[in-house]
Amino acid sequence: MDAYRYMGVSLICAVGPSEHIGLPTIEDIRSECAVFSMVKHSVNLARGFKKERERDYNLSLARKNFKWEEQFSLSIDSEHARKRFIELNNSNEDHCSMCGKSFCAMRNTKKAMDSVV
Repeated sequence: MDAYRYMGVSLICAVGPSEHIGLPTIEDIRSECAVFSMVKHSVNLARGFKKERERDYNLSLARKNFKWEEQFSLSIDSEHARKRFIELNNSNEDHCSMCGKSFCAMRNTKKAMDSVV
């Protein structure tokens, strides 16, 4: 077995929208860092890193239970997630703005499961 297999991501080069055109803006660099973090997380998940898997599991539970602040803290780009939430949702209710209250899959599944028990 390759000795480096479990070392995780060691080097990824970020390429952004300003590449070979001009100097990047702060927002360019920020988005490149977020993409880098997503790639790093994906590779480390594929390599079986327990901590990465636990983070995804906890994020899934937070989504399922509409624990918005916990979702933000576990997100790869917490600041961006919070900003988009405020722009699109800005509600601490038990649904998001994508499907709305009537069609929210998480909310309706919970309601169905509660009625079975």
